[in-house]
Amino acid sequence: MSEVSKSSFEAKVSAGILIAALIVFTAIAAFQTAQTQWAIPKDVRKLLPHPNHLHSGNSTLLVTATRLSPANFTPVPGINVRSPIVGANISVYNSATTPPVLIANSPTDNQGSWRFEIPAAHYIVHLVSSIANVTASVVTNTGNTTDLQILVNETVYSPASFVIENTGSSQFILPWESVLLRFNSNLQIQNNGSQALYLLLFANYLIINASNGNITTIPLSVPQQISSHLLTEFDSLSQNTTWLGVQPYSVVNIAQVYNIDLLTVFPSYSTTEYATNSTIPS
Repeated sequence: MSEVSKSSFEAKVSAGILIAALIVFTAIAAFQTAQTQWAIPKDVRKLLPHPNHLHSGNSTLLVTATRLSPANFTPVPGINVRSPIVGANISVYNSATTPPVLIANSPTDNQGSWRFEIPAAHYIVHLVSSIANVTASVVTNTGNTTDLQILVNETVYSPASFVIENTGSSQFILPWESVLLRFNSNLQIQNNGSQALYLLLFANYLIINASNGNITTIPLSVPQQISSHLLTEFDSLSQNTTWLGVQPYSVVNIAQVYNIDLLTVFPSYSTTEYATNSTIPS
């Protein structure tokens, strides 16, 4: 056999061996992938979310999130403003598994709502927003709609006076410092995980005239909202007065602050069930 023929024969053999090895490797990989997929229990596989089946089922879950707050953060008795919580993230988990399995996920629309078509079961619903976070347990039944109404109630309290207890700097409140608020009434502020607490800081905005250097002070109507927690509370029954010590979670700039209010955010929820094809109850 000539040297050219011998080289051509060896090249063909090498190519054949390489192709055979690739075929064997592909078969082994496919077999292992199939084994891995079928290792998941069948009952759990049915609960795993799939892009084409996130909203398929024999029951309906309607989630509506509403914000109830004083108009322009001014606590006028009897006047509140209802508005939808738009863009809040809703996650629906099947609670029959440990841990619960995600079934559906969607943001709320311009009406603060979203409708899920899902299998009848017990679910845990998480709503996450910039205003408040809510966790609710719901049950859906075949042919019915479970209407989950989430209400975030905001209340603003204006103190008669306040004292900023800051020793580190007159320009800032540090996380280990606090604000004392005095109210001419006996308040009941819940110090638990279901209610969020905020300091509303009203500040001045300074405008410097470039031509003569004069400074104009303009009060800002929109306050800075600072996440805080209740540190101390003291009621004076004889004077009908409540003192609250409130501590922020972060460093707060108070250089231009002229007033401080207290904001409480209390989320709650309720459920109503009715036949999907019936008239929605008022």
